[in-house]
Amino acid sequence: MSFSQEPFRVNTLNPNEPIGEEDLAYFRQRMKNRAFQEIMRLFVDRAEKDGLTKSNIASKLEKDKSQISRMFAGPMNWTIDTLSDLSLALGYEASVVFNDLSSSPRHNYSHPLTQTTIIPEHHFHIKDGIGEERAEKQTSTPTKNVRVTINA
Repeated sequence: MSFSQEPFRVNTLNPNEPIGEEDLAYFRQRMKNRAFQEIMRLFVDRAEKDGLTKSNIASKLEKDKSQISRMFAGPMNWTIDTLSDLSLALGYEASVVFNDLSSSPRHNYSHPLTQTTIIPEHHFHIKDGIGEERAEKQTSTPTKNVRVTINA
């Protein structure tokens, strides 16, 4: 797998150049994913520490539990109000940080030294598509989809 070291395609130096649809879609989804991951991280933390449940959040926000369950099902296009409400129900205040793209590496950028994956030698039990299990010594990334179970 190779990664580009080129700057973002979004040209921050030319204010007249339009942003392409692909970049708009990418950054929109990335923002949704980040917001969802952070809300879920906070929820799991509160659930473990304080026993908070989706029902508790629904009660706090005076919403139906099914609505909260849908919100927690996966990244979606939450409004700023929804994000604020969820963070408040979790005991936090949402904060916004803007990063300057002109000084950031391109998305999916990795340093050349981190591009080589080193996998230590392990013994795996692999089930193939018909349910037969076999032990196999593996030192590289699998080339086909297999179910891997590691027994400790």
